[in-house]
Amino acid sequence: MNDITQFTGNIGTELLRTFVTLVDTRSFTKTAARLGVSQPTVSGHIKRLQDHLQIDLFDRSVPGVRLTQQGEIVASYARQILSVHDELFDRIERGKAETLRIRIGVPYELRCSSIVPALAASRAEDPELHFDIHRDISDNLLRQLHQGNLDVCIAVTAFEPEMKTVSHWREPMYWVNSRQFPLTATSPLPVIAHAAGSVSREIMVSALRDAGIDFRVVLSAEHVSGIVAAIEEGLGYSVLKKSQIGGDLCEVPANIGLPPLREAHWGVYLANNSPAADMDGLAKALGQIVMRNSPRRR
Repeated sequence: MNDITQFTGNIGTELLRTFVTLVDTRSFTKTAARLGVSQPTVSGHIKRLQDHLQIDLFDRSVPGVRLTQQGEIVASYARQILSVHDELFDRIERGKAETLRIRIGVPYELRCSSIVPALAASRAEDPELHFDIHRDISDNLLRQLHQGNLDVCIAVTAFEPEMKTVSHWREPMYWVNSRQFPLTATSPLPVIAHAAGSVSREIMVSALRDAGIDFRVVLSAEHVSGIVAAIEEGLGYSVLKKSQIGGDLCEVPANIGLPPLREAHWGVYLANNSPAADMDGLAKALGQIVMRNSPRRR
């Protein structure tokens, strides 16, 4: 076997993949383990590839796994072929998924579990749907929606929404602490802050600053579950919406002297290029379930 140009027939990608894996691992045993096949199968693939190409891929005059000059050429082309092959299948799969995938933005202030019933109901009607949930602060989610990277998002803003919403409601924010570890209004006031850039953090901080109250952030957390856990352990005060106050959490009594908080504006937003009939129903369902049990004002 000495002429790389003298071969006929098609080469299966499984032969090329076995060959490239063997080149990388330099071990028949490791190649078999990585590909999930037997060692005789690896040997058989290499033999079939050499028979197809009518060349020796490995130098038998030296110990171990060492390529011949022609083997080096085949390895280079094999990697390119496999790369294009895998890219093709990946692109096809992405194309299938894009028609069924709904990208949903959820702000850190909201537990993902609260929207699952709406997703389950949508999928019951169309079992081919699947969902990607993206977490971030609301400003970033709205930006991603505008750029076409999200199909629908729930967002909270400090003022009336500038963008068109499917659903919109105002919700009061409350100072909250732990029933088990009651606090007093010490100075500086220990506070637990939502994610930097979040509306909940902005509402809390602006209220304290406007009232001239000295405060110290003792813990900052992105997700509301972290905020709740920190409050329960008595680390400090924080702000939550009414539906999130329960268990060991309680509203801070008025005699503590904490300043009033602005209302938060919640909304469900739909991307302009989303399939209106399908997405509008889901967006409305998301709004209804988030608003449930919330002391909202339209």
